[in-house]
Amino acid sequence: MGTSFQLDLKNGSLCSLKQKLVAFTLLLTLAVTSGQSDQPNIVFIMADDLGFNDVGYHGYGEIMTPNIDALARDGVRLENYYVAPLCGPTRTQFLTGRYSIHLGLQGSNLAECTKEGVPLEYRTIANEMKDRGYATHMIEYMDYRNNEDTYHGDLGEYTTTAFTRRAQELITDHNTTQPMFLYLAYQAPHYPLEAPTSYVNMYMSSIPIKERRLYAAMVTALDDGVGQVVQTLKDAGIYNNTVIILSADNGGLAPFASNYPLKGSKGEFYQGEKLYNFGCKHKMETCACLQQVQSLYYFVGVRAVGLVSSPLIKASKRNRNVTSLMHITDWLPTLVNIAGDNTSIEVDGFNQWMSLKKEKILKDRKCCTT
Repeated sequence: MGTSFQLDLKNGSLCSLKQKLVAFTLLLTLAVTSGQSDQPNIVFIMADDLGFNDVGYHGYGEIMTPNIDALARDGVRLENYYVAPLCGPTRTQFLTGRYSIHLGLQGSNLAECTKEGVPLEYRTIANEMKDRGYATHMIEYMDYRNNEDTYHGDLGEYTTTAFTRRAQELITDHNTTQPMFLYLAYQAPHYPLEAPTSYVNMYMSSIPIKERRLYAAMVTALDDGVGQVVQTLKDAGIYNNTVIILSADNGGLAPFASNYPLKGSKGEFYQGEKLYNFGCKHKMETCACLQQVQSLYYFVGVRAVGLVSSPLIKASKRNRNVTSLMHITDWLPTLVNIAGDNTSIEVDGFNQWMSLKKEKILKDRKCCTT
């Protein structure tokens, strides 16, 4: 779109010139912003096996997460937030808004070539957001589309870096006349413990135990990715109309992740951390011990890291803890409401948007229904 204007200095004063310039600037600003959708953009970031105590804003401070901490300061921290003890049940509950017992997926994760899956009669969050005009994107490490469309497979690149880069591309190329829903599910800091050397070196002097050091490097690499995504939203001019959500899929895997002060570990229905030793004299110091813990099933609880950050939350309502009960199934109806639809939809979860903004507290949230 081309825009031109002409100022006649012969018939006007300098004051008139300034008025016309101000008017032109205002019109130009309106022309730019009017091309953006009124519906908020939504970026949902999921971390895999992130320990409850492994984010800076929870106070321990051993692992550096400045970007996640900044989101927590600019938003609300979910301090009574529950998920499933394993990633598969958590993710299917997030995608459908249904309890895993209603999906038949309340057990372990889906195995390769299994006949089990989400029943086809259930709609997903992608269906709901598309129906409300959203461009929907999913960046995940679990994809079963057999190389169709945008499935890229093995890129030979550290996944945190690859996922961040792809998210930045989608945000940069997005047509802002349409709202965007981006589900960005990082693989980090899930086992196996691998991280770029530059991140590992950040903890060489502060964390003596190798496995904990590698895990910390993975978390900080994840945090850098989050920061880059946020900066890209700002560069694209859509940050002020975006809701950013960060959630762990379950607690961290002991012994290298920390869920302190909670009891439990990934795979358990405890809330958080308990260091399992099963006869290993060196605890987390040897790979043999890690393998021993792995072979005895997974551990880490159902209370997870979670936050919501957005300029759409009033400044006076930010930088606070939300202690009312919230569950992973609540995101689907909550995001539908964020999209501007107040219609009640048939799911197990509850719309929590007004509660998150502290405009109305949801008091009747039940922990489970049958």
